[in-house]
Amino acid sequence: MATTDKILRKSNFAAAMTALIAKLNSLFVRKETGKGLSTNDYTAAEKAKLAGVAAGANNYVLPAPTASTIGGVKAGNNVTISEDGTISAIQGQLDLSLYAKSADIDRTYAKKADITTVYKYRGSVNTYAELPVNGKAVGDVYNVVAADASNGIKAGDNVVWNGNAWDNLSGVVDLSAYMKINDFPLATDDEITAIVNETII
Repeated sequence: MATTDKILRKSNFAAAMTALIAKLNSLFVRKETGKGLSTNDYTAAEKAKLAGVAAGANNYVLPAPTASTIGGVKAGNNVTISEDGTISAIQGQLDLSLYAKSADIDRTYAKKADITTVYKYRGSVNTYAELPVNGKAVGDVYNVVAADASNGIKAGDNVVWNGNAWDNLSGVVDLSAYMKINDFPLATDDEITAIVNETII
C-alpha cells in the first residue's frame, strides 16, 4: 500500500507509540533475568585453552638501553645512542626544496591585506539616489534602506561598487515550487497504526 508523507501531530504521537509497542511485542519476547542467548558457542576446548594461559604471560618488559638499542628500537641514520640510552640527532643539512620561498609566496598567493580589501562596508544611505557619485572605490559596500523598483533594489539590500556601477549583492529566491507547512497533510491515528503494522515485519 503506498503511503503519502504526512506530519505526525504531538496529539496522536501516543497512538503511534501504542501501535509500535504492540507490533514489537508480537515479534519479540521480553528478556528474563538469569537467562542469556539461546545459542552457546563457547566450547569446552576454548575454556581449557584460556585457563592454560599463565598469569602475567603478556607482561612484556623492554630491554635495557645500550649504545645501539633502546627499548627494542634500533637507531637509524643521523641518530646516536649513548651508553645510558640517550638519543641524540646528528646535525646535518636540511632539505627545504619542497617548501616555498617568501618571494614565491608574494607572487603566487594573496596576502591578508589583499583579502580584507575585497569588500569594505561604508555605511547606509536612505535611498539609492543618495549613493556617492565621487570618491568611491572598488569594493565599497552600502546598505540601501528604502526600496527602489526602478533600480531593482529591495529595502535593506546591499550594493557594491564594481568599478563601473553599483552591483546589488542580494538575490531573489523563488520558493514557489515548495509546499508551505500549513498545506502539508496531517496523518490520522488510523494511518499511523497502519504504517507501523505495514513497515515492521
